[in-house]
Amino acid sequence: MHRVERQILFTDRPYPYRAYAYYLGEFALVLVIFAVKILGRLYTEDKAIADLLEVLDLIVVKACIAVLLITLPAAVYQHVKILRTTFLATDTEAEVKWRVLDVRSQRVQLAAVKEVTVSRNLWQMALGVGDIVLRDTTGGTLTFFDLGDPEEKRNHLWDLISDSGYRMSALYEK
Repeated sequence: MHRVERQILFTDRPYPYRAYAYYLGEFALVLVIFAVKILGRLYTEDKAIADLLEVLDLIVVKACIAVLLITLPAAVYQHVKILRTTFLATDTEAEVKWRVLDVRSQRVQLAAVKEVTVSRNLWQMALGVGDIVLRDTTGGTLTFFDLGDPEEKRNHLWDLISDSGYRMSALYEK
């Protein structure tokens, strides 16, 4: 069986702002721990309030440490996943690959793509990134998330899709 080599025409990686947001959340938890400790030290004049703040201090610190122990590995996993994600388009298909503990990929044939849209939330607009969503004729979607300059890249992908449609129609005419 003869395998045709694919020609890669587009490749990119996501901007890792989501990973930074996870770490910012972890940092906010640490700030809460220190804020509770500082408040406990400031309001020690009244014995009853000092005792209550000491109990709350222990509860909040233990809760924040537990949350950190649960969420920090998830944040690190998401960061590695973002760093190990690749978007590519060949002359016949578009693909998203994730490589963390295993390899996962999602593909769509360019000739079957009927719509290419760009979506951006508030954070993405502030950072100049966006998601490119490819919808095919079967209703499936493929999302290239957090790409810089998404409008230009959408136009480039649309040109590839148009070229792919012409190639496919030429094959059927033969």
